[in-house]
Amino acid sequence: MNENSSKTASESPLLYVPVFLTESLLPFRSKETTFTRLYGNTNITIQGGADETGQLPLASGLLARRLLFHFITQAWLKNSPKVNICGTQTLLKKLGINRNGHNRKALKKQVYYLSMMTIRVKEYFGIDGEGFRNRNIPLMNGIDIYN
Repeated sequence: MNENSSKTASESPLLYVPVFLTESLLPFRSKETTFTRLYGNTNITIQGGADETGQLPLASGLLARRLLFHFITQAWLKNSPKVNICGTQTLLKKLGINRNGHNRKALKKQVYYLSMMTIRVKEYFGIDGEGFRNRNIPLMNGIDIYN
């Protein structure tokens, strides 16, 4: 048993928060830059990042959901936050998506949007919900794309 196995789900944002994203929070179709959903006494907000072009939309759609699920699964299986991608053609095949130029371009765009996303988990507590705990979690610490 490793030292992290005793952590609760709320103490393990790598597994806890993205599972919500793949199930219900990551938009299916959207050009939104932020999206918030309330789960009991917890607000989960995802926000697209920004680059030299301005504010970026959130990753969305079937491809983004499959990518996120794949990245989470690979990180969990390897017990490492680092996930290597063999190439766009191989990744599309693993995701069960047709391997063509349009999908390769879409895959790169969705990976980029995912790499720029931030997740905010705000949990309210106390008698009247006046207290809160806030966590800002980058979905990815970084990314290198070569082609």
